[in-house]
Amino acid sequence: MGEEFKLKLEKNTFVIQNIAFFPDLTSSEGNYRVNFNFGTITKIVKWLRWQNNFSDTYVTNPPAGKNQNDLVFASGLRVAFSTDRVKASCNRKLYSGQQRKARHRKQQVLKA
Repeated sequence: MGEEFKLKLEKNTFVIQNIAFFPDLTSSEGNYRVNFNFGTITKIVKWLRWQNNFSDTYVTNPPAGKNQNDLVFASGLRVAFSTDRVKASCNRKLYSGQQRKARHRKQQVLKA
């Protein structure tokens, strides 16, 4: 069970947070695991974003020699290779061109 939260701070910045709780259903010892993530995503340009993420995983009964807490901080760049926007842009241009031709034909008919 868990929750997830996403908030748009500014025009180009999002904050994302989630937490999940995983009880151990195979034993009656009360063991569990909790995952917590907090991050930001900032749009730099249309196709490039900067991402920062803090993550904490807590395990009540870790394997021998392992820590109960696993803390991670990661930062990186996200690149969008989506062609959907390009297709949508091309479709808009095509549609507006078709509209211009239709208006021109209509004007020619009205002149005749």
